[in-house]
Amino acid sequence: MVRYSIYLRETNMPIKKSFKSKAPRARKRVIPESSEITFKNLDVLKGFTDSSGKILGRSATGFDSKKQRLLQKAVKQARSLGLFA
Repeated sequence: MVRYSIYLRETNMPIKKSFKSKAPRARKRVIPESSEITFKNLDVLKGFTDSSGKILGRSATGFDSKKQRLLQKAVKQARSLGLFA
């Protein structure tokens, strides 16, 4: 018994589906353990924002949800103080 449920009518052969290959994932950014994510660390914060100043998502940064929230708070705090544009 064949496991395929869909057959071509003429040949009674299973249909082969072609799958598109996935786009390559962005490399995860890793910060050194000694530097913390704070609003004062502008060099670290610039590494986690794009050219327009938007915060990169979790898939691009490689952070878990807790570190991503810390990053978000630090960037927003630096923006409000005028340190980070």
